[in-house]
Amino acid sequence: MEIVNERENIDTSSNPPIIYNQRTYFPLRVVSEALGYEVGWDAKNYRVDLKEEDQSVKLAKEYTSN
Repeated sequence: MEIVNERENIDTSSNPPIIYNQRTYFPLRVVSEALGYEVGWDAKNYRVDLKEEDQSVKLAKEYTSN
């Protein structure tokens, strides 16, 4: 299974996505960091926090084929 951002594969070989009970699970840290986010763990609230490193990060880009 591949995860692609703007035509570039995101390397998830160390922690590959899986399909379990008809749902896809992916490594949040690896994918989020590849998209330009800092990932943190809030142990007090048992929460993952994502913070943008750069305001110009695009999560999706329109793809047009020629």
